[in-house]
Amino acid sequence: MTKIANTPQTRYDYAASVLKILAPDLHPRVVFDVGAGAAPMRARAEEVGLAWFGFDLHPGSSLVSKWDLSDPCPKRDEKAGLVLLMDVIEHLLNPGLALDHIDEVMAKGSFVVITTPNPRASRSRLHALFTGFPACFTKDDLLTNHHVFPVWQHVLEHMLTSRGFEIVEWCQLRGRHSIPRPGLELRYPLRLTKALACKLIETFDPTAASIDYAVLARKKG
Repeated sequence: MTKIANTPQTRYDYAASVLKILAPDLHPRVVFDVGAGAAPMRARAEEVGLAWFGFDLHPGSSLVSKWDLSDPCPKRDEKAGLVLLMDVIEHLLNPGLALDHIDEVMAKGSFVVITTPNPRASRSRLHALFTGFPACFTKDDLLTNHHVFPVWQHVLEHMLTSRGFEIVEWCQLRGRHSIPRPGLELRYPLRLTKALACKLIETFDPTAASIDYAVLARKKG
């Protein structure tokens, strides 16, 4: 049965907690960190006894290898027991092809952790109400962050299950919207109204109660 969770953790802390839980039973005991940047997850993988390999389109460290997900993985001599794909998929022009190439490097029974901005978030919905665009997927985000693919949960679920993955867990990251502390600034009534509207949305839809979300999926076999 799919587990649904909510946590104030960042994507890095969530991924680290997954590594710690799964490490004893991973086979092979290898992590492919795709979108590794400057390798912040290397130490966390190695401290639970896992071999770590980092990849990025624009590596931020000499420890990270270049991998354009439009192409097959350059490392062909190793299979992963777990793949991290953290805040990557929303940048991809062809996410389906990228998932195919990631699938190719995964052993049967291995896991993938995907994190992404949540277009269903309460603040994102309010932003869309007034601008027509979910937060994190505006024209400015396209130009500055290259966010080209709003990752709706039902779409991502279809993309994974159609490739032979089963969903283990959905997790809402960085918690629920908070009520601002009272203040004397002129904008406080507006901030309070916005926060209350977000809380109301979250009451009726738990999937709105996070800025980001994560999915943990397992490759069948």
